Amino acid sequence: MWSRGAHRRPFRGNYSGWLDAGYSASAVKRFHAIDTPGSRLILGPWEHGGRLDISPESSATRAHFDHARALLDFFRVHLKHEGGASGPKVRYFTTGAERWREDNIWPPAHTPVDYYAHAEGRLEAQKPTTSTGVDEHAFSLRT
Repeated sequence: MWSRGAHRRPFRGNYSGWLDAGYSASAVKRFHAIDTPGSRLILGPWEHGGRLDISPESSATRAHFDHARALLDFFRVHLKHEGGASGPKVRYFTTGAERWREDNIWPPAHTPVDYYAHAEGRLEAQKPTTSTGVDEHAFSLRT
């Protein structure tokens, strides 16, 4: 989505689903490439067509996000100049927490956490107190 504001600076609506192949990465790259006050980024839980919400935490369901409304609102502000580009620049769905969040930057501010392998395949933030050996895993995209 593309429109020009009163000062001829482009606004970009960057819109994708997390499970839309490589398109979500492209949406983020475009958001960073054209960082104007009216630019927006939406990353949702849907697949390429936007019809299904897909999450590792639940079965696929009919999408709950109003795709048409999001697009129409963007065009109303930037093409018809009705209302202003207010609110957060970024809306994103977090899998696991299964909820929408908002921020003005991407990636959102966060505190990195290291996780360590423990007995019985558990991951924990606490470093193990004893060494129980070494686990190895070979990974190849070619096999």
